[in-house]
Amino acid sequence: MAQQLLMPKATAVWLVDNTALSFEQIATFCKLHPLEVKAIADGESAQGIKGLDPIATGQLSRDEIARAEGNPNHKLKISEPKVRVPTASARARATHRFPSVRIARTPFCGLCAIMPN
Repeated sequence: MAQQLLMPKATAVWLVDNTALSFEQIATFCKLHPLEVKAIADGESAQGIKGLDPIATGQLSRDEIARAEGNPNHKLKISEPKVRVPTASARARATHRFPSVRIARTPFCGLCAIMPN
């Protein structure tokens, strides 16, 4: 499953402020137009948006940023998640194997939880 970047504009703000990446590299990674990234750098756009550190969120590694800073043709790649969320089919298989266990959504957080019958 292809990973999606969380909060692309906030990530772009952080990358503009904290890296030496080109506008094109940031735009490609964040799926924004290069002129929009330039506007962020000029302070014309995203003025009220606080930057989101993609390293802290596990979406990029420091090595990937360093590689891209050294090579302007390098395209940033989003990191693979360290935790896999079970898909609907995996939850269905678990329910089929364990009929006494019911999988339900909890109303307070929206995450799946295993609830006894």
